[in-house]
Amino acid sequence: MKEKLIDLFEYTYHSNKEIIKIISENISKIDDKTIGLINHTLNAQ
Repeated sequence: MKEKLIDLFEYTYHSNKEIIKIISENISKIDDKTIGLINHTLNAQ
C-alpha cells in the first residue's frame, strides 16, 4: 500500500510540474477561466 501511495504522489508531482511548465511557457495564450480551473485542480490535490 505504501508503495502505491508513493507512486501516486510521484506521478501527481510530475504531472503538476509539467502543467505548470506548459502554462508558464504559454501564459499569454491561456484565458483567466482556464487559469482558475487549473488553480482549483492543483489546490484540490
